[in-house]
Amino acid sequence: MTTPEILRGEALFTADAQAPGLLHLHFVRSTCASARIVALSTDDAKAFPGVVAVFCAEDLPIIPVWEIALLPEDFAQPPLAHHLVRYVGEKVVAVVAESPAIAADAAELVVIEYEPLPALTDMRDVGVEAAPVLFPEHPSNVCLHWPSDNPTPDLSGTEVVTSVSHSIPRLSCAPIEGHAIVATPQPGGRLEILVSTQVPVAAQRQIARSLQMELSDVRVVVPNVGGGFGGKAAGGVCEHVVVAAAARFLGRPVSFIEDRNANLSSMQGRGVRNHVKLHATSDGRVLAIEADSTADAGAYPNVGAVEPGKTRMMVCGPYGIAAANITAQAVVTNLPPVGAYRGPGRSEAAVMLERTLDVLADALCIDPVEIRKRNLLTADAFPYLAPTGLEYDSGTYHELL
Repeated sequence: MTTPEILRGEALFTADAQAPGLLHLHFVRSTCASARIVALSTDDAKAFPGVVAVFCAEDLPIIPVWEIALLPEDFAQPPLAHHLVRYVGEKVVAVVAESPAIAADAAELVVIEYEPLPALTDMRDVGVEAAPVLFPEHPSNVCLHWPSDNPTPDLSGTEVVTSVSHSIPRLSCAPIEGHAIVATPQPGGRLEILVSTQVPVAAQRQIARSLQMELSDVRVVVPNVGGGFGGKAAGGVCEHVVVAAAARFLGRPVSFIEDRNANLSSMQGRGVRNHVKLHATSDGRVLAIEADSTADAGAYPNVGAVEPGKTRMMVCGPYGIAAANITAQAVVTNLPPVGAYRGPGRSEAAVMLERTLDVLADALCIDPVEIRKRNLLTADAFPYLAPTGLEYDSGTYHELL
């Protein structure tokens, strides 16, 4: 429910926070999708009037962000790039100054020399012999893989087979408010973090982990949040970690308010390619589904990388499909990392199933609504165990249709 303060324009957000001695942080970001950092000069930026500090990866002792244990730690993201950059927009240098304008102007004086490297920007090229491997410590660009639980399903009775391949493109989450944080040092080496997030407990854990602090020494406060839609559903946010480390290092409050350009290019969701095959009878009753789903996790896999595991569980939707042969994987590319967005996993499953049902209906000259009626689970089917292992406790799908 929207509060009266928000309706009247009186609600306070992270950007409204004021603190004595507040400093402002601006990032210098990579202009290359894949490159080696050959040289980096920050002298002119440090000498700019009003600049308090300029930080590179070597200047702040931060453990790389690694939030999801299912992912190998080889893929952990350094909050500031160290030697290599893996996507356009990756953070390389942090400039801290007395005002946002000064920080932004000084950031223009940072000079970075890159040696471009081959870039992988299309997940369809993963596995191609000439494709570069993004992380030498990991043998391939596949960061997670889910094999089929039933690679040889019973396809007896099949009279019609419909195959569809489609892509769900990347999108920007685009909340009104992007990432926003104010970190304030407290007595005894503690930190108070005012942050726009959907997951305050996870944010506390990740900041404490990356800065090697006790959990009890990091207090996270969430004010009004100007939208999230999944884009703020990760605790391990590099911007947050760098701001917290800078505040701790300088002993002064530090603020970072993400601008629209940075938000559009970094807070992203979706990015999935599916191959789906439905086996059905000539009267439109679906007997089995076979599918392979590949998700582009971006340069540093996090929340978006685990979504195919959810998709494969939900791919049968509300229909009584007897057999399923589903494989899924997440791959790394030289694109921005992918996070959650509006029902991640479920939305992808719905698109791949419903689109293929429409194609099947067209091939059989059956009304799209009618073909769904013929396949929906009935009320007396519950509790129902789907072939993907998901148990349904109840449902009135015919009424909903």
